[in-house]
Amino acid sequence: MAKKKKKEKKTPKIGRWDVFRIMRKLMKRLNKKIIFGTLAGLFAAGGLVAFFRGRKKTSGSKYYRSILLGLAVFCGIMAFYGIYSVAYAGKSFPNVKLADMKVGGKTNADLKKSLDEKFRIYEIKQIKFNYKDKNWQLNPSDIKLSYDSKKTEDRVISIGREKTFFGRMWSRLGLIGKAREVKPIYTYDKVAFGAFIDKIATEVDVPELDATGVIKKNNVTFVADRTGMRVEKVKLQSSILSSFDSFTNPKISVPVATSHPNVTLGDTEMARQQVMTMLKSKLNLKWQKGAWNVGSDVFSSWVKFRSEKVDGQKTSYRLTAYISDEEVTDYLKKLSKDIDVQPQNAKLAMNNGQLTVAQVSVTGYAFDPAASISLIRDGITSGETREIQLAVKEVQPDVTSNNYLNLGIKEIVGTGATNFKGSSDARKANVANGARIVSGTLIKPGGEFSAVGTIGNVDASAGFVLGLVIKGTKTVPEYGGGLCQVSSTLFRAALYSGLRVTERANHAYRVGYYETDGDGKRIGPGLDSTIYGPHPDLRFVNDTGNWILIQGRIEKTKLTFDFWGTKDGRVATVSAPVISNEIPAPAAEYINTDTLFVGQTEQSETSHPGALVVFDYSVMKDGKEINKQTFKSKYKPWGAKYLVGTKPVEVAPAPAPAPIVPVTPVATPVVEVPAVPVQ
Repeated sequence: MAKKKKKEKKTPKIGRWDVFRIMRKLMKRLNKKIIFGTLAGLFAAGGLVAFFRGRKKTSGSKYYRSILLGLAVFCGIMAFYGIYSVAYAGKSFPNVKLADMKVGGKTNADLKKSLDEKFRIYEIKQIKFNYKDKNWQLNPSDIKLSYDSKKTEDRVISIGREKTFFGRMWSRLGLIGKAREVKPIYTYDKVAFGAFIDKIATEVDVPELDATGVIKKNNVTFVADRTGMRVEKVKLQSSILSSFDSFTNPKISVPVATSHPNVTLGDTEMARQQVMTMLKSKLNLKWQKGAWNVGSDVFSSWVKFRSEKVDGQKTSYRLTAYISDEEVTDYLKKLSKDIDVQPQNAKLAMNNGQLTVAQVSVTGYAFDPAASISLIRDGITSGETREIQLAVKEVQPDVTSNNYLNLGIKEIVGTGATNFKGSSDARKANVANGARIVSGTLIKPGGEFSAVGTIGNVDASAGFVLGLVIKGTKTVPEYGGGLCQVSSTLFRAALYSGLRVTERANHAYRVGYYETDGDGKRIGPGLDSTIYGPHPDLRFVNDTGNWILIQGRIEKTKLTFDFWGTKDGRVATVSAPVISNEIPAPAAEYINTDTLFVGQTEQSETSHPGALVVFDYSVMKDGKEINKQTFKSKYKPWGAKYLVGTKPVEVAPAPAPAPIVPVTPVATPVVEVPAVPVQ
C-alpha cells in the first residue's frame, strides 16, 4: 500500500512592501549606535513637536515644556554623537595631528603606512648645531634613535577611545572644535645622547676663575678673575627632543649661559694683608734630638687662597689666605724619616744554661705629624718668631735589660739540625752569617716568625758573599748562596718544637744536604725549606704562650738551632717520608763558564731523581691533637751538571805543542740550586 505523501506546509505569502519585514532586516544590519542615535533623534523630534504644540497652553505648563526641550536637546546631542561615533569606527577620529601630519580619519593600515614612511625618512636626517664659529652634527644612528610605528599608531587610535563613556564622549566632541596633537613614541641610547651633549659642553665651556694670589720673593701679586661660559645642557637636551617630536631638522643654536666669578681683583685686600703678616713669621721646630728652622722660603708654598662669603651678606665674597694642612703634612712626613726610630728588643743569648743580654735594647721614637699641624699653622699666621716643640713620643721595646728574666726563657723546647759537609767556602760563609743574624731572635707569644724578614737584605752590607748559582744553563754569581741551609734547619726546629707552620716551600729538586740529619745520617727527602724574598718564605707561629729565643750554633759542618722557652707538655711527631712517583734523572749537562780556565772541569751538581714526598706532622697536648699538617714536596728530576772552563790560559811559547791529555772530571762540592735563585 503506497504511503500517503505528507502535505508540505506552505509559508504564508508576504507582501512586497511589508513594513515589519523591512525593519527586521534593517535592524540586523545596522550598528547599535546608529539605532540608538536614530531612536534618540526620533525622541528629540517628538519632544520638539510636543514643545511647540504646548506653547498655547496655560502658563502652568511651562515646566512641562522646559523638561521636553531639555530632553529634546539631550537626545539630539546623543543622536549626533551616535552617528559621529559610527562614522569613525575603525578609523582615527578627525582633527588629530602628529607633528606636521594630519592623521585624523585614517584606518590602521593607512596610518601605519604614513608613519613608517615618515619615520624612515627622519631617521636618516642629520641635526646640526652651532655656537659662534663651532659646528657639530648628530646622526640619529649615532644615538640609535628608533621610532616605534606600532605604539605611535596605537596612541593616535586611542584618542577618543578612552576607558569611560563620558571620557570618550568628551574627547570625541572636543575634537570637533579643537585639534589634538600627539607625540611619536621612540627610543634612543641615553648614554650616547648624554655623551654627545657632554662633547659639545667640553668644547664650549670656559670655567669662571676667581681672582687669586701668587707669592714670589717675599711678596704677593694677584691674578685677575675671569668670566666663564657654560652650556645649558637641560635646554639643549629639550631642543633636541623637540626636534625628534616634530620631525624637524633645524640648525640648533647651542644655549650658553654666562657664569661670573665670586671674587674679583677688588676683593683681594684681606688676602694681601694676611700674606704680608705670614711672611714675617719664623719657626724653630724642635724635638729631643734635633731642630729645623722654617722661614718664608720654606712655608710660602704652603700658603693657599680661597673665596669666602662676607659675614652677613649672601652674595658678597672676598679672597682670603690660609695655610694648607696637606702641604704641612707632606713636609712633616719628610721630617719623620729623621725622627722615627723603631724600638729594638734586647738581644739575648744562652751561655752555659744562663740567659744573658748580648745586646742592649734601643728605645724608639714615633713622630705624630697631626698633633703638630695646628701649632705650625697658628705660628705662621701670627707673623711672629716662635719655637714649636714637635709631638714625638718615646716607644719602649718589649724586651729590655730590666725584664728579660721574666719572659719564661728557661729550657729547650725543640731542636733542629742539618749538615752542610762538602759546601764551598762561599757557601759556608753565607750559612755562618745567616745563622749569626737569626741567632738571638725573640718571638713573642702569638707572634709569627719570618725567615725572610729576620734575615733582611742579602747583600755585601749584611756580610754575605758571592757564590755561583745556576740559572737556566748559565752560572752567575749571587749573594747569599746557602741560606736555604739556615731556613731548612729552622723548619726542622719549628717542627720538633711543636709549632704551627704557616708557610713553607720545598726546593725544585732534591738536594743532598737536606736528606741527612745533623750528624750526616740519611733520613730521606722532604724536610727542606727554600726561601727567596719576598716569597717563598718560611713562617711559623709561637703558640706556646711564652717567649721563644732562637739560639744557633755551628760545630764543624753541623748547623743547629735550639728554641728556648717554657715547655707546655706538647709532643710533636714527624712521620717517615713516603716517596712515590719517582722519575729517573736526565743525562748530565756541561755548562761553559769563564770562572774556570780552559781544560778545567768542575761538577757543580749531582744527579737526583724526581719524586713526590709526603710526611705527616702531628702535635698532641693533654691527650688532644692541637695541630695536624701534611707536607707534600714535589721534586723535579735533575741531571748532574759540570762546569767547563772557557777562560784562556796564558802559556809561554814552546818549540812543540804539548800532547793533549784528556781531563778527567773531578767531583767537587755540590752547589745548592733551588727552584728560584739559590739561598
